[in-house]
Amino acid sequence: MEDSSMALEHIINDLEDNCQWLAELRGLLLKLKQAHAVLKEYNTQYHTFFLLSDEVLFIYNNELKVISISPNVERLLGYKPEEIIGKSFKELGVVDPRDREEAFDQAQHMLSVGIVSTSIYRFLKKNGEKRFCEIKSVPYMMDGRVAGVLCVGRDITERVTKESR
Repeated sequence: MEDSSMALEHIINDLEDNCQWLAELRGLLLKLKQAHAVLKEYNTQYHTFFLLSDEVLFIYNNELKVISISPNVERLLGYKPEEIIGKSFKELGVVDPRDREEAFDQAQHMLSVGIVSTSIYRFLKKNGEKRFCEIKSVPYMMDGRVAGVLCVGRDITERVTKESR
């Protein structure tokens, strides 16, 4: 009898431990759900911010492939993000041929040296219209090396047109 009473006591202790563990898991789950809701709200806010912005944000990696781009690229240049993401600068053909070599060299320089830069290039919209864009580039580091470049592009065609008159 004593053995079954000890076994029963052991089972009760295990159940109490499991109940405590379950309560802790429920608390963690609640915290995760709250954190998820906060992140979802931030994501919505940032998505709206970038969508409404007159600037296109994009990131390219060490292979000069665009790995991310803000959705407003469609409004500003006529391209959907999925038409750009995963493609290299040379594949895209969005930079005017007169500026391609300089833009390519500047992109490679950013990856090797990792300094902040600002450049102006002519871009081609999907419909063929030419636009002047100012590109500000900032390298981002991972493990002590440049892992890619974050860029902000702004259409400055009106300003360039006014200045050239």
